[in-house]
Amino acid sequence: MERLYCTINEEQARIAHDMMSMSDYKVGSKTEEYRGYVDKAYDLAEKVAEARPREKDRIEALAKRYSKRMAEYMNRESNIGCRCPSVMISGAGNFPVKKKRNKCRLGRRTISFILRRRKSWIRSRGF
Repeated sequence: MERLYCTINEEQARIAHDMMSMSDYKVGSKTEEYRGYVDKAYDLAEKVAEARPREKDRIEALAKRYSKRMAEYMNRESNIGCRCPSVMISGAGNFPVKKKRNKCRLGRRTISFILRRRKSWIRSRGF
């Protein structure tokens, strides 16, 4: 099964990391994390395809869709992280508290959506 990898915006991921952490950003870490998720999905899809050869095309399509959506979600997460810095990075003076609350709320919703999608994808496949 040929694996499909989409592009992760590393520059945006670096900016989001710099706005939340004082540690240095490891170049390529977001892409590496993404590829880890996708590799797990494809490994699982290959096991299922071996067990159910008639459904190989459908399983491959699901794995490709997972790959595209995970890239979309991870890029969205980085985009959200670029919107407002941590108070520990920017300092407390004139800090946009309301904007930060909204960003955190949106980030939590996105993360919980990603985790729910991943769990439901695995559960719906009977694993």
